[in-house]
This record gives sequence, C-alpha cells and structure tokens, in this order.
Amino acid sequence: MNNETLLKNLRNVPDFPIPGIQFKDVSTLYKDAECLQIMVDELYEKYKDKGITKVVGIESRGFVVGAALAIKLNAGFVMCRKPGKLPAETKKESYMKEYGEDTIEIHTDAISCDDTVLIHDDLLATGGSMKAAYNLVRQFNPKKVYIGFIIELRIEGHTDPVGQYGQEYGGDASFVYNMGLSSQRANSIYSYLYNSQKVSLNEQEKAFLRNHAISVGYSFSERIKNGTHSSRTTYGHLDDASRRIEFRIIAK
Repeated sequence: MNNETLLKNLRNVPDFPIPGIQFKDVSTLYKDAECLQIMVDELYEKYKDKGITKVVGIESRGFVVGAALAIKLNAGFVMCRKPGKLPAETKKESYMKEYGEDTIEIHTDAISCDDTVLIHDDLLATGGSMKAAYNLVRQFNPKKVYIGFIIELRIEGHTDPVGQYGQEYGGDASFVYNMGLSSQRANSIYSYLYNSQKVSLNEQEKAFLRNHAISVGYSFSERIKNGTHSSRTTYGHLDDASRRIEFRIIAK
C-alpha cells in the first residue's frame, strides 16, 4: 500500500519523544474516517485469503487497526501487552531497547497450535518489539505467522537490467545478480548514514535509524526507462536513471 491520502495525513513530530527523533504520528490517520477505512480495507485485501484466525496487536497503537482488521477477517483479536497489564497467566518475551530491557506478554490461552496468526503494529521496526512479538507468538506453535504494518521507512536500492558478462540482458541470472547489487547499494547508504563522520548522527538519531528504517534491494523490478544512454548499456536501452537509491515512507 502506497496511498497518497495516507501519506498526506501522516504527521511528523520533531524531537519526540526525545530531541533528534522525527516521530511519525499515525494518530492523524486514525482520527480520519477515510484514512482508517483505507488502512483496514487494504490490509483486509492483502490477508483475506491467508486463513487468519487470530490478529495480534502490539501495545498500544497496534490495537487500533488490528482489532478492526480482526473483525473484518472474522478472526479473534489478541493483545500483546507490557508487563503487569494482563490479569491471567502469560507467556513473556524480553528484548533490548536503546536504554535498557523491555518485556511483552500474551495470555497463555490466547493462541493455539491450530491458529494462523497475523501480528500487526503501526510502524515497522528493524528489531525490538516486533521481533519480540514474533518470538513470543512462536512459543504457541501456531500453524503460520504473518507480520503486517501501516508505515514502513525504506532505503531502496535499484539497478538497470545489465548483469555480469555473459548474462542475458534482463534475464533471470541478471535479475539475481542485480538483486545482490541493489541490496548492497541500499546497505551502503544505510551504513554511510549510520557511521560516516561527515553525517555525524547523534545517539538519538542513530537509535531512530536502527528502530525505524530498513534497507532493501529491488534489482531492476522498478526500472526507469527514460534516462540518458550509458556506455555500459550496449543494448540501446535508456536505463541510466534505473541505477538509483530512493528514500521512501511507505503507507502499507
């Protein structure tokens, strides 16, 4: 989902919860009836044929769309909460945050081995609470586990269809080769932002990058064909613009 309406209504709050953080506030999406409907409808279309029987929402913003989606999927809803919030016996999973350890819990009778589970949260994190929630849900030995988000921050690597010497232009071997190359490009930018003295991120900014951004390669699956001709491209195609990095906020 890359919906212009959602992106237009997503609010950025600087220096929250600490200085240096650019907080993506999804409450502006929740309060708007059209945005809320778009999110639930598009997530439903994505998961309607997956046989979901339980939706797990991560405290607390994962509760909002997660519960609405569960209703539409005719599935149960399970709360994944912080310690001391659930009254009955729980299973627990701990994880490291920037400034210490945190724990999440689910009731022991919330999920069975017959369930197919979708874990939902608002914003993709590269580790932290989502990884812990996944590990926690796996303790119940469900049939299958899916993971879904509303917002995802990406550093995207892209290439042209030129492969290594002897590989067919735009062929399968070239696609696989360029998948590695595009991933390497994205990872290099991520590493540069994180480690470069020229950028010089403070600890809060590094924490934001760790917790709210991913790097991913797309090979030449999203080509731009109207670039200028390159001497590397001996096939007469105009693919220069395909070799690029994009920074993208994805409304999923």
